[in-house]
Amino acid sequence: MILAIIASAQKINIVGTWNEVDPNQYHNQLLNESVVTRTWIFSADGTKTLKGRMQLTYPIGGVSCMFDLVQSRTEEKWTLEGNTLTMVAIPLNKLTIDVDYQKYGNYTAAQKQKIKAGIPAFKQQAIKETRQGWQSFVGHRSTYTISSYNPKQMVLEINGQEIVLVRDTSKMTPAQKAEIEKEMQEYISQEKNVKDEEDARQKLTQTVDAVNEVFDHCEQMPSFPGGDAELMKFLYGHMKYPAVAEENGIQGKVIVNFIVERDGSISNAQIKKSVDPSLDKEAIRLIKSMPRWIPGKQDGIEVRAKYTVPVSFRLQ
Repeated sequence: MILAIIASAQKINIVGTWNEVDPNQYHNQLLNESVVTRTWIFSADGTKTLKGRMQLTYPIGGVSCMFDLVQSRTEEKWTLEGNTLTMVAIPLNKLTIDVDYQKYGNYTAAQKQKIKAGIPAFKQQAIKETRQGWQSFVGHRSTYTISSYNPKQMVLEINGQEIVLVRDTSKMTPAQKAEIEKEMQEYISQEKNVKDEEDARQKLTQTVDAVNEVFDHCEQMPSFPGGDAELMKFLYGHMKYPAVAEENGIQGKVIVNFIVERDGSISNAQIKKSVDPSLDKEAIRLIKSMPRWIPGKQDGIEVRAKYTVPVSFRLQ
């Protein structure tokens, strides 16, 4: 089942019947009930009906009996703002209770007769006690956060606990089922758009990182316009042999590191291998005076890249 954190603009439609997954996980801790099933029914008029089965052991008709107490009560008014679901307890105008005992135990015919005869009085008392007990809750407000939602499943959070609800479509008309499927398709489409946007943002972030990163090696290394032959031609054609080096017969190969920027300009020229301060200085001047290079590329994007050029000084 697809389930996602709620986007700010996501439409939430809770009207309908929802079955609680693993009701014991939350309600046994909160209410100390042995809950078999719980169903939440959100009506369009803003009321919530709770239907459920609780497993109890109690004497009915003088017979100790294990049974399911089947209850349905319209108990709260709900409002939904964003992903906040608020419910306020109301008087139990609609309340029904039934007893299902035959699925548990091997009762004799006489015991079954006593249980059956005792059920009406038990139900009457149970309804009375439920109404009386509920009066203390009237006006009580419960606030849930819908932490994740899709048209077929949602998760409510309250007091650090999670309640997972799955939409019940078993009693829906074909038209209602079609509407839920339509909402689900819209949801999936929206999720795809959100994922596409996230992928685009991630790619942009990677691009920005690539823009700022200096590559030692990249898929397409930078190059001087016209290639290495034109580079050597430029260096020797613009070289000014330092007089002090020439007078002292100093020659050799100076190796210079530099960065070719994304626009082909040269930056951060540094001596990697020195020969003489005067020759080093001239080598740096030559490198900085070069025209713009063809920048390097990574994944088709211009990037900053390191490059090394040897500048040879030879006396004639």
